Amino acid sequence: LIQEEGEAAWRCPNCVCGQQDLQRMIFHVSKVAMDIDGFGESYIRRFHPLGWLNRLADIYRLDYEQIEQLEGFGTKSAEQLKKAIEKAKQNPIHRLLHSLSVHHLGKKASKLIAAEIEHVLDLQNWTEEDFTHIKDIGPIVAKNVIAFFQEAQNISLLKEMGSLGVNLAQTEDD
Repeated sequence: LIQEEGEAAWRCPNCVCGQQDLQRMIFHVSKVAMDIDGFGESYIRRFHPLGWLNRLADIYRLDYEQIEQLEGFGTKSAEQLKKAIEKAKQNPIHRLLHSLSVHHLGKKASKLIAAEIEHVLDLQNWTEEDFTHIKDIGPIVAKNVIAFFQEAQNISLLKEMGSLGVNLAQTEDD
């Protein structure tokens, strides 16, 4: 665990227990992030122990035939979930950026950054100055986003999400 200077919170930067991944998935599907209608914490907590959800990309590769076999589900429930996930795949990139759980990257900063790029992976090449020239984006947000996009596993995750149909490019809604 580490505690960053000037912060009260302790963080686990290299979490291996899976709890951060679980919380990231819960946030990712939430109304303030990707807004996947009807897909809340209870589904994440139900699908995770079954091995269906271990990372964000897994949300976009669920087996709906398996889901409809679960108690309390059925064809209609599985279809509604699939429809909600397919809709979320088309979200503007500011929602995706916010949903990645980058420390200090909130809704407003995500929108400001999204307005400056054509594709999410463009951020791999951004410098601190590229971020801080945007009004209301400071060095802390810049450093955290840069650190996120320097991690090969995060780039791999985004590419995988893109291959599963998640929008990574600028839209009219950004």
